[in-house]
Amino acid sequence: MTTNEEQKTMTTSTLLFFSSFSNMKLSKCSKQLIFLIIASFFSLNEASARSEIILAKHDKMLPMGALRIENRLAFMTGHVEVGLELYRLGELQMAAKHLLHPISETHKEERVGLEKLGLKKHVFEQVSESLRQNVAATEISKLLDEAASNLNDLAAKVDGESDRIIVFLLETVLDEYSIAVSEERKILELGEYQDAWGFIKVARSHASKVTIEDKDSLKSQLKDLHLLWKNGPLHSENVASVKIVKSKIDSILKIIDSR
Repeated sequence: MTTNEEQKTMTTSTLLFFSSFSNMKLSKCSKQLIFLIIASFFSLNEASARSEIILAKHDKMLPMGALRIENRLAFMTGHVEVGLELYRLGELQMAAKHLLHPISETHKEERVGLEKLGLKKHVFEQVSESLRQNVAATEISKLLDEAASNLNDLAAKVDGESDRIIVFLLETVLDEYSIAVSEERKILELGEYQDAWGFIKVARSHASKVTIEDKDSLKSQLKDLHLLWKNGPLHSENVASVKIVKSKIDSILKIIDSR
């Protein structure tokens, strides 16, 4: 993918070429052929950028084991972020299922390749054991910080294109929210409602890494989207409608797609 600066340089070079191109002593047919080749190059370059966004939108349709490692990590991190927040809020029972993702057999496909990169399963096992023993979050604050830090370190190692990760997460948010909330704006599935909150938090962490010109607008709109969860991952009455969440997400995707 080319950056905005690279695209500007390429465009300037092309304009200079065309200014001298018209004075070249070539047949009309040869000039047309050269023009078509250059035009095709720029069309392919633009199509390549758009195809990455299209692919990211369809990544969520793949089985977990077929997802790119950065998307699996972002998905798992979203669950962990919810779990850690609920733990700190004293909602131990709700936190437990979200914090199983880095350690349970049920979610093992999410972790493929991550242990080799440094996923500290033992840290998350200690967190889960603390939950079982009803240990207050304030007593294991360092452990909770270590769990969050471990996932941040993994994200740096895995790398991946942050704009594509954000698209994947937001498409997943819309799926989860559509299941979670009724037309009457009532929460039907609290777990999915919480998942969506966690995925947006991870998307916000990636917003500072993107290379688009309108980065500030992206960060601002992601923040506004997150604030629609008035009580964070906790239950709430009269939540935002699916239509409003979709509209917010569509606006964010347009910012990324216009880079």
